[in-house]
Amino acid sequence: MYKKRDLDAYARDYLPHSKGYDEFMVKARHEMSLQQMRKYPHSHVLEVGCALHPIFLECADFKSMTVVEPASMFFANARKCLRKIPKARAAKI
Repeated sequence: MYKKRDLDAYARDYLPHSKGYDEFMVKARHEMSLQQMRKYPHSHVLEVGCALHPIFLECADFKSMTVVEPASMFFANARKCLRKIPKARAAKI
């Protein structure tokens, strides 16, 4: 059975822990994703859940990128980051 989560509460709880281990894990996931993106070139990218570090900030080799982020705080951050990358867009679900 599906358990509904309060994603805005999750985002608030995530912030104090975003340094240290979580910061290391974000970097490791991004590096693995970037390796795969280089190995399998593509034009359009979909990132589901970007938290505080959208991958489009590290990868500019795409025609379009869409970030889907359900947590309001992380979505607002993605929108702010989008100002730097005009070919990326964000959607809140």
